[in-house]
Amino acid sequence: MTDIWNPETTPNFTPEELKCSCGCGQTQMRQDFMEKLQMMRDLIGPLGITSGYRCPHHEEEAKKVHPGSHAQGRACDIKALNGYDRFKVIQAAIEVGMSGIGQANGFVHVDDGHDYSPRPAAWKYR
Repeated sequence: MTDIWNPETTPNFTPEELKCSCGCGQTQMRQDFMEKLQMMRDLIGPLGITSGYRCPHHEEEAKKVHPGSHAQGRACDIKALNGYDRFKVIQAAIEVGMSGIGQANGFVHVDDGHDYSPRPAAWKYR
């Protein structure tokens, strides 16, 4: 992976909140993605990260043929519990140049690209 995140450049995010939840503790986020995430935060205020980096052993990534954007360090899921919050997150994501947006109950997935899926793209989780 190129351009690994320097947490000092994004004052509102910590490695702890973006680390893989499988127990490995890895936080291999990309710098360019994190700068966009910081811009989103600057636009709309605090963002509750529900999922950040996912290593290849994470249960969600292990199901996939190709690593997803989380495993590429270029995605996260942001808590959004109602329609207004989802709208704010989606609007900010588009404004800062995120190119993948997925809507689910309770969160919005944002990414700035994917090596194996075409972008731009938007979808709804079932």
